[in-house]
Amino acid sequence: MHRNVLIIMALFFLGCSDNYRLTENDLRWNPYRGGEVLVFHSNNGDTDTINVQTIETAYVDSDPLDAFPNHQEILDVIVKHSTPFESEQKMEESFLLLEAGDKNTLIDFNLMAKNSWFYGESYYIDDLNKLAETELVTKKYIYKDVVIIEPQEDIKKEYLEERDEFITKIYWSKSKGYIRYDLKNGVYWELQ
Repeated sequence: MHRNVLIIMALFFLGCSDNYRLTENDLRWNPYRGGEVLVFHSNNGDTDTINVQTIETAYVDSDPLDAFPNHQEILDVIVKHSTPFESEQKMEESFLLLEAGDKNTLIDFNLMAKNSWFYGESYYIDDLNKLAETELVTKKYIYKDVVIIEPQEDIKKEYLEERDEFITKIYWSKSKGYIRYDLKNGVYWELQ
């Protein structure tokens, strides 16, 4: 009898948390597979290279302090890139992060590159799916599936004036990923 009560209690406690998975629609926001070399040229004649190292997926606890945390699937694109400050040093870290949630998946555009940093917070994929697609013509390509992503207003108020490396816009191709980004000083970088 005592054993049955323990089994019932264990099943109850195991059933108190949810698992959130990334959907096919969510995964479409990641065009990277690993191994890509992204070469960007600026309108000032500079070149910068971002190397896509790996694509990692995992389940993480939504709140590690919760007795019965929900489990969220994440996808993390890890790259090696230049630092956003005057340096020849390379950094390896997250470039794009998808995090499944209860009703909506979050995406973080973690773009850092040579003298450039996107300070935006997380975006809901459902909100990004509502953005109008536009066409962007670069020196080498025509992209027809582009959405323009800007930092939130509170981020602009906090960082725009004081940060020289502030990225004001990301041009995101749903099929190719980062294809252009603009800085506050008029410099822009395009994927070659």
